[in-house]
Amino acid sequence: MSSELISHSKHVLTAELAASLARELEKRLGWNQTEEGAYHDRGETVWEYGCSALYSLGVYASDPTHNNQWFPEVSPDRVFDHVSALKKITREGFEDTLAVCLEIKVGYAGEIPGIDGYRSGSIFSVTDELVPIMKQLVNNEYAERIEDGFRWKEKIEPFLIWVNGHPLAYWRRIDIIPEGYCEN
Repeated sequence: MSSELISHSKHVLTAELAASLARELEKRLGWNQTEEGAYHDRGETVWEYGCSALYSLGVYASDPTHNNQWFPEVSPDRVFDHVSALKKITREGFEDTLAVCLEIKVGYAGEIPGIDGYRSGSIFSVTDELVPIMKQLVNNEYAERIEDGFRWKEKIEPFLIWVNGHPLAYWRRIDIIPEGYCEN
């Protein structure tokens, strides 16, 4: 795994994404918390990927004795500060957090448009909760501000497409074209 570090602006974006992801996972997995305080990711790829992304940022700990169990070590309301204070975040940590946060916001919550919205160039608005994330996505050139809304830029595409349980950005990072994927 590469230890390539990210820029300061991507560090801030990662903190925003991680905070949103932690709140979403608490809402979606918290009801299933064990007596010991662990979340069970239900063996579903997106939740496992989300827990793993937060693990890479020191927000969650894994349970080596039980598959698919994760212990929140930082409360969701403190995640932004925690991630902001990290000395370094790797490219992989950033990319995984961006991809899974978008997958949840697009595929599960339906709060923002996915790849179809990107390809059509549609302008979209977001909830107040997502404005800080979108501002950071604009600062990092993944989206652009258009009037009262946003539009995806080309740079976001590998984070909106998931193939065989991983975002396209992951496959490109390890230099593999996944089976079943064809670029158009």
